[in-house]
Amino acid sequence: YSRMAPVYAPMLLNPDGTPKVDEETGKVNGKVSPSGLTGHDYFAADECYYFYDWRLSPLTLVNDLSALINNLSAKSKTGKVDIVGRCYGANLISAYLAKNEDVTNKIDDVIMYVPSTEGIGLIGRLFSGKIELNADAINEYVNELIKYEDIIEDSFVKNFIDVFLLIMEQAEMLNLGTEKIQELIDAIRVELIAPLIRSSYGSFPSFWAMVPDEYFADAVDFVYNTDELREEYAGTINLITEYHNSVQLTSRDTLKAHAEKGLDIHVVSKYNLPSAPLFGNSNPMSDAIAETKLTSFGATASEFGKTLGTSYIAGMTEESKKFLSPDEKIDASTCLFPERTWFIKNCYHDFFDADALYTFLDTILATDNMTVFTDSAYPQFIDADVSAENLVPVVGKDAEIPEKGSDDARFKMIFKFIKLLIDAITKLFKGELSHSKLLPEKENDMIFTAIGEETGFFGCIVALSLLFAIVYKMIK
Repeated sequence: YSRMAPVYAPMLLNPDGTPKVDEETGKVNGKVSPSGLTGHDYFAADECYYFYDWRLSPLTLVNDLSALINNLSAKSKTGKVDIVGRCYGANLISAYLAKNEDVTNKIDDVIMYVPSTEGIGLIGRLFSGKIELNADAINEYVNELIKYEDIIEDSFVKNFIDVFLLIMEQAEMLNLGTEKIQELIDAIRVELIAPLIRSSYGSFPSFWAMVPDEYFADAVDFVYNTDELREEYAGTINLITEYHNSVQLTSRDTLKAHAEKGLDIHVVSKYNLPSAPLFGNSNPMSDAIAETKLTSFGATASEFGKTLGTSYIAGMTEESKKFLSPDEKIDASTCLFPERTWFIKNCYHDFFDADALYTFLDTILATDNMTVFTDSAYPQFIDADVSAENLVPVVGKDAEIPEKGSDDARFKMIFKFIKLLIDAITKLFKGELSHSKLLPEKENDMIFTAIGEETGFFGCIVALSLLFAIVYKMIK
């Protein structure tokens, strides 16, 4: 705590949720991006990017956003603007709509892109202290994340991690390590985790705006767990509670009311990635950050790696089956806006800056009254590669994932292990691992030395752990 808290100290807000101001310079401390209408809007062609202080409550920023919309709509040739809000940006849009009864004279289309309006379970779990680790969920989560090049670029390292997790899973060593970590978390839950949250992201009303309703009351009690803390942070508690009650809890009614008045509201959600492994035995369908059921305003989704099941699908009406994903993982008929909610498959939450995604969003904005049935190129369920450079319609079911301990799972582990060895040996013979001055006797160096050269102490430990896991499984 003594090492982590100072890292966030310059960014922390006052206990009442307002920014700290330097007495000498008059500048806002820790201000990550400017707020206010003067010199903060970046214009590109007919687009305006609104930058704001992401630490603040949407209720604090809503007047600023309202002034910007008034300014831009007055300058627009049509007298109206389109708004796209991504993640927390959608919370600002929700707050704006909650404070304005009719905006159809200023706004034409709204796109809420993976909105966190109804919250993010990951944040709710952390803020309420309900951290429950699960070995299978950790394995699935890491295996999905290593696919993304901006996280791990080297294919050999990716394959190495993949094989390491498979062997640890088959040897049941991952369960043992997870149990020990869970015991540690349980021991420090109140004494350390709660203070860390108060001294970091818990200081920001913006993150409280992303705590789902099911966690909100417990989160307030967990973070502000004494009378003294509740008194000290009364301003922040009042601010986050006001947003929770006036915006989050009423968001569906607010959006529906504006849609009935003629505002075109579109939602883009994502799916087919595991949630952060903090949900215990449950692994909700998500985009690796936010759960699909929340970012879609109510879609019925299977857990990651599963489908909705034959019994669920059999109970659907013919009308609702029009909104069933081809892979049978999402029922969009239960969404707030079934005909105006799209789902992008296999696309990480933060991925936004891709031409294919921009083209998709531009098509929605440029097409009058566009629905999921309007353009065959953009049906309700769209598949994306990990970089979101290509968007194609989802077709058919995914291949089944072998159950842990099954012959298929063991075969997969052995096959990947052999592939990894071949890859390593190939690289060795090409000199990629051994042409280093750090190895004075290169002609005598074996694979273990090469691993040590490339990955250091950690790589050696991992290699030894793999060997130990194999021996342990053989003895058992």
